[in-house]
Amino acid sequence: STLDLERVARTVDIDALEAQLDAVLSSKLSEGELRRLGGAGSTQLFRLMQMLVEYLLHVQQTLYSRGMELEHAAQVTSSQLLEQAHYAGALEARLKGAAPVPFPGSHAVEEPPPGASGPAQCHICFKLFSSADYLAAHYRRRHEAHFGQAMAQPEPEAAAGEVCAAAH
Repeated sequence: STLDLERVARTVDIDALEAQLDAVLSSKLSEGELRRLGGAGSTQLFRLMQMLVEYLLHVQQTLYSRGMELEHAAQVTSSQLLEQAHYAGALEARLKGAAPVPFPGSHAVEEPPPGASGPAQCHICFKLFSSADYLAAHYRRRHEAHFGQAMAQPEPEAAAGEVCAAAH
């Protein structure tokens, strides 16, 4: 089929260029055939090749730009997903514990009453202990910052033991 190169160039007819792309890529013209085409034919062929190269460069740039946009969108979506996962984890943690999950510096957590029976869970790191006494010791060892100065004071039983030891 005859291709009106000037019309294709004026209207930037991408479909017409795509239709000719396979024909140009699969054609094998010898040097003799190019000479027989003469001035007008070889000029048209050269112009067609130029437009095809321009088209391929345009497609390459478009694909690169679109790829960069998609990569940026994926990064934004990934960060949003990470934020949502943290938020869901915080909500899940709040639902697991009887008390809200304390955040560092927000407020102090009260120690469980001594002698309380049954398993006890740390509301900061969610470890499970066999009794409230073990949990209290855990709070003093691992989460002293959440208890403020109250944790710095010795327990009454320990203080009484020290007084007895000093008296003997």
